[in-house]
Amino acid sequence: MAYIHFICQLEEGSNFLRRGLRPFKPGQSKVHTSGWWDLNEDDAKRFVSEKGKVFLHNTKQQGAFIGGTVECYKMFRMDCETIEKLKALGHKNIVEPSNELRVQFKFASDPSCKGAKWRGPNHAMAHTSGVCWED
Repeated sequence: MAYIHFICQLEEGSNFLRRGLRPFKPGQSKVHTSGWWDLNEDDAKRFVSEKGKVFLHNTKQQGAFIGGTVECYKMFRMDCETIEKLKALGHKNIVEPSNELRVQFKFASDPSCKGAKWRGPNHAMAHTSGVCWED
């Protein structure tokens, strides 16, 4: 099984909107997109093919607030033009990253993933576990 944990913080000024996390279709609560992650395409492709699970956390000390099985991914460039489009859609606090190539996952939420403990590096600067592969 493949899995990955991410820190997914609240957007500035919001008590419910998450950076890069949105329902795939408005009003639909089971399928979400979560994006802007710094992963290479080979890992993203393998992650999808192995039906990897994604877990999103407020902090590494708190259990996942949502998670599920990744259905597909999309690679994109997080350049100035993309940042402006995302801001126009209501996203806030977007910083131009040093690595422009990013991945967005589409995943079906799974209630059994909620509350999962963080598995990965635990130092202060870690915002992801990285892709982990288990047999």
